[in-house]
Amino acid sequence: MADLPLMIRIVQDLSITDLFRAVAGRLFCGKPGQKVADIANALNVTVDYLIGQSDHIIMDKGLIRRMEDIEALPTEEKENVYYLIDMALAYNKTKKAFAH
Repeated sequence: MADLPLMIRIVQDLSITDLFRAVAGRLFCGKPGQKVADIANALNVTVDYLIGQSDHIIMDKGLIRRMEDIEALPTEEKENVYYLIDMALAYNKTKKAFAH
């Protein structure tokens, strides 16, 4: 894997100084897990991505919020939402396949 912090800074167009300013006040106090969360938040990525547990960089905070809201739903409602998402994805894949 390439230098992950460098890649994220390039994508985010952050200098190392900007990154330091974004998290400096929190680096020397608090829990270690919170430090990682602060860095991920400053870079606008998930903690999983930052620590290498995910290959997908999710920069859309609205998407993350929606995923959290879905996870909080009762099981039956959650399954209904997943079903609707699967239908929409299948429709768009089919539409794209027949467009060419």
